Order: sequence, then structure tokens, then C-alpha cells
Amino acid sequence: MSPTLSGLAQGALSRPASPSQWSSVKRSIRRANPSDRRFTRAVAALGAIYSSSPTFRRLAEKIWDEGGVTLQADDGGIAIAATDATRRAILVSPQTLSNFGTAPGPSLVSALVFEMNNLARANEFNAILDRVQYDTSSAAICAQELERIEYSSSETCGQIFREARDALRAFGEAGHPERWFLHHDPHNASLQPLYSTFEEYLAYQQQSGHTQDYEQRLSDSLNHLR
Repeated sequence: MSPTLSGLAQGALSRPASPSQWSSVKRSIRRANPSDRRFTRAVAALGAIYSSSPTFRRLAEKIWDEGGVTLQADDGGIAIAATDATRRAILVSPQTLSNFGTAPGPSLVSALVFEMNNLARANEFNAILDRVQYDTSSAAICAQELERIEYSSSETCGQIFREARDALRAFGEAGHPERWFLHHDPHNASLQPLYSTFEEYLAYQQQSGHTQDYEQRLSDSLNHLR
């Protein structure tokens, strides 16, 4: 079962941004197909975000410190993108891979930032997997805990967007806060979280079937171990 989580502790220290530092971090963001220009463009966008967002710097440097990540296209039925923590890989669906910011839905850049959060929080995910293996009645509870991690990740993505919005203009992302779990307040046009509470987020995920999918995969994992 591959983690599909994200987020990073916002209190962590961050190195100051510098071109040389980004050069080192960039080398840790590997591409399965180096000739795929879509990933090349996306990594350039990540560099712009890195220069502008202390929150993203903490995220990227944590991944760098822990062994980097490989980006690759995937035709295996992934809806948007997913993280394989075991292989330290982010898998991207064809539709997301081709969205440079103009098409509806998540773009390649926003999906990569979200999935980098997944990878950075793999230890939290694995702790929940360990817990469910020893408590056969806890699949539903653990599914909600996985959603709580993803809710935290949505807050992290929103903070990155706020910090790097000007830099994202060149990549077609500045006008799409919804991809970063934000929306404009109808009264004053300020950016606000798309979900104001975890309970609101969880209700949406339950309605969409996302939480139930987590619960089913956790149950299947338990059955496999028996």
C-alpha cells in the first residue's frame, strides 16, 4: 500500500534560499525519463517556488536529506498522482502530466508539491500502518487518521501558494488557488482555506468515497497478513 499523504511541520528550520543550494536540491529530484520536457518545466517551477517559499524550502530540503525522489509518468490508473514511499517515487497520471496550468483540475506543478508532502510524511503514514496491523478493529479509525495527515498537507500547500504566488505567475498557477486548497473569500477577496476545519474536510472525503477507499485498503492489508 503506497502512501498518498502530504505535509510538513511548519515550525522546522529552513536554510536560506540560494542558487547553489537549489542546485543541490534539484539534483535530488530525479526524472525517470530525463527527456520528458513536461517534468523539466515542472522542476523549473519548483525552483521558482523554492526561491520564494520558506515552507517549500523546508519540504524540498527534507526530501533531499532523506534521499531525494524520482518523478515518473504512470499509466496504471492513478487519477491524479501518488507517492510510492518504498521506491521514493512520485507517479503522475497522463492527464495531470499534460496540465501546464491552463486545463481544469490539478496541474503538474501543484500535484508534485502535494506529493512531495506525501513523501516527506511517509514516517507518519508508516506509523499508522504499523498500528493497524496489530489492531484488526482499527481500519476505520486509521483511515480517518490518514485523512487528518492529508488535511494538514492541504494547509501546507496553501501556505506555499501564499508565499510563492508571484513566482507562480510565469507558470500559469497564480490564478488557481483551488489547486492549492484555497479560495477567495466572497466578502473581501482574501485567500482562505478551502476547508476551514478537519471535520469539513473529512465530510467531503467521506462523501467522495476517498475515506472508504483508505479503509478498504487497510482492511485488505490486514487480510493479507493473516
